[in-house]
Amino acid sequence: MSSVDVKAATTAALTYFKDVYAPNLPDNIRIEEVWLSDDEENWHITLGYDLPASSQALAILQPPVREYKEFVVRASDGRVVAMRIRKP
Repeated sequence: MSSVDVKAATTAALTYFKDVYAPNLPDNIRIEEVWLSDDEENWHITLGYDLPASSQALAILQPPVREYKEFVVRASDGRVVAMRIRKP
């Protein structure tokens, strides 16, 4: 049974993401998916964010490119144990 709830797991993933990418945080960070593993040992948190455009002209003409990271957060103590690229 998990002792860390979904809010705490999500906060842990967001904090980890911000610590890793600071001070150059990407834009528009959002929680995309959250699920608890079948064995209830790990939370899986997917965060999405926009990559910055290579130029201001491209930013006007093209929508931003969306990237995703999946975080594995241990349900027993809220520790982030993995961060990986998640394909859309």
